Amino acid sequence: MGVVADAGQSFRQIRSSVGDVTSQIEEVSASVQEVTTGAEQVVHHMGEITRMVEETASGTQAVSSAAEEQLASMQEIRASSEALSEMAEELQRLIVKFKVQR
Repeated sequence: MGVVADAGQSFRQIRSSVGDVTSQIEEVSASVQEVTTGAEQVVHHMGEITRMVEETASGTQAVSSAAEEQLASMQEIRASSEALSEMAEELQRLIVKFKVQR
């Protein structure tokens, strides 16, 4: 009966080892699931960051366009002011030619 008893003991050890390996596999599986969940959260947050960066870039572009429009308007105002100043000077030269009689 020694051989049968040894075989039984060996099977019990194998069964115990299989149980240990199964437990370790389950732990690894749980760890992999946690890593996967973490990676999904990172991807989600990166998407949020990308969206915010795109919104900021769009806002910056709008501000830049508005600044360019204001610059163009200021240049037009300056040109109009210069033309008006020249007209005023010409008017002054013409007025001097008139004699006012009382």
